[in-house]
Amino acid sequence: MEIPSINKEIKMSLKFRKFIELNKNKLPEGYYRDKKTNQLRMKRVFSGKSLTQQHNKEAADINNILKKHKFQPIKQPEYTDDNYGDFSNVPNYQDSLQIVIDADTAYAQLPANIRKEMRDPRGMIQFCEDPRNYDKALELGLVDAKPIIEPQKVQIVDSNGSSAKKVKGNQQTAPTGEGA
Repeated sequence: MEIPSINKEIKMSLKFRKFIELNKNKLPEGYYRDKKTNQLRMKRVFSGKSLTQQHNKEAADINNILKKHKFQPIKQPEYTDDNYGDFSNVPNYQDSLQIVIDADTAYAQLPANIRKEMRDPRGMIQFCEDPRNYDKALELGLVDAKPIIEPQKVQIVDSNGSSAKKVKGNQQTAPTGEGA
């Protein structure tokens, strides 16, 4: 069966396939049939010195690597009472997201030199929360001045509504006022 329009390589291939079909049980030397796909495969035989480095065999074995690093299964974290709490006052997702958006907006409105120093909104918040940075934050206009709280005069009043004067130590004078 000669096909004139097909080139020589395809003819050889067709002849070889025909030969294989006739001799299904006998495969030529150097060929085998793949068990999964039942396709005809050519065995590859390498001659000469192997380039595989056998001295790395022990170092590349996964079992030896795990032994070397004393592989232990991952332990679950131990939970303590610190992981539990009352979170009923935590804002919901929408409110929390709005807080973040407000912080980003406030950061974006700062002058460029302050933004460069703070790097991001989180850095600005950390800077402002640190009491050591109060003077610098006040100078930059990031915080309001602390109100000055005047000390208040404290007067001790007994249950009758009269006041007692404190003298030395814990001694008190007789109460003055209406009940005296």
